[in-house]
Amino acid sequence: MPLYRCLIHGTAYVLNRGNGDEKTGFWTTRDVRAFSRSRAMKKATDLIRNDEYLAAHIVPELSQAAKIEIDEIGIVTSALRKKPAGFTFYAGDDADNEWKKANVSSRI
Repeated sequence: MPLYRCLIHGTAYVLNRGNGDEKTGFWTTRDVRAFSRSRAMKKATDLIRNDEYLAAHIVPELSQAAKIEIDEIGIVTSALRKKPAGFTFYAGDDADNEWKKANVSSRI
């Protein structure tokens, strides 16, 4: 079963940051094993939907418009690559694709 690496983009989340609620988005990467590309995408989005850190910090009643999308997906060919974890958050509604281009590898 192949190992897929998914670059995931979350938008329209409202996080409780202790100093008031703030609309935000995030980028993250997850590795999943699956028999197909579509199954890998489902597994990756389920991982984010069930992520304890994210669930502990979102304001559910204000995050009803939140979306999770797979931006890129590819098969991991090297077992030496570090397993991805964590989130990179940005403030506001703008995904700031220039930031993504500069800071997130487009090669998975």
